Amino acid sequence: MPVEFKPVPAVYKCFDLIDLLVSTRKPLGVSAISSALGYHRSTVFNLVHSLVDLGILERDDEGCFHPGARFYQLGKPAGQAAGLVQTARPYLEEINAETGLTAFLVVRSALNAVVVEKADSITGFKISTEVGNSHSLFAGAGGKALLCQLTDPELDALLTTNDLVAFTPFTCVDKADFKQMIQTVQREGIAFDREEYTEGIRALAVPLFVRKSVPTAIYVVGLKRMLSEKRLHSWGKFMRHIADEIQRKVTP
Repeated sequence: MPVEFKPVPAVYKCFDLIDLLVSTRKPLGVSAISSALGYHRSTVFNLVHSLVDLGILERDDEGCFHPGARFYQLGKPAGQAAGLVQTARPYLEEINAETGLTAFLVVRSALNAVVVEKADSITGFKISTEVGNSHSLFAGAGGKALLCQLTDPELDALLTTNDLVAFTPFTCVDKADFKQMIQTVQREGIAFDREEYTEGIRALAVPLFVRKSVPTAIYVVGLKRMLSEKRLHSWGKFMRHIADEIQRKVTP
């Protein structure tokens, strides 16, 4: 049975505003928001600054607004990476243009790698998932690139209290071997997935050392035939360079 209530217009306007910023995927100023939503400029001014005060939005140096850290904390991505998302987006598109594969930005949340941004493949065929979706830390290139940012005691604690699940015949389920794989990623700065999470699918990832409290990584995924051994290594070096560029921009 429908519940009768009195709608609060400001709440609806706030969500219209947030939805606009998320869907456009770029910072917008007060005038642009006012024009897009048809709201009076003074209304938009008060809304955006109230949301900035709450941490839901952030204001950049040009006076434009984009989703803030608290937005990601409250939302499914559960990250603290609002500024990082803005910085990483063009680099994800660069990876996409170079490889033809969907590129993802992920953060660690508990035992999962959560997608906080992506640039979809420009080819006819693509392997993708939605922003906010997650997968296990213990299989796949993205999870390895996040786990490699832990200290040995932190990694040991995770492996002691969690079992390794065999997603495919190629998944590593031996904890000692898995730890060695993570240590290899720590040394080389590149993680590989050779059908460990899904048969017929390969991936490569690189860690982003930008916030110790929120391990972050970027990765691409594709069919086995699209990610030959040669491409895994050459694109891995390319993505390591991209990661260095992102880190220089966002690390104080």
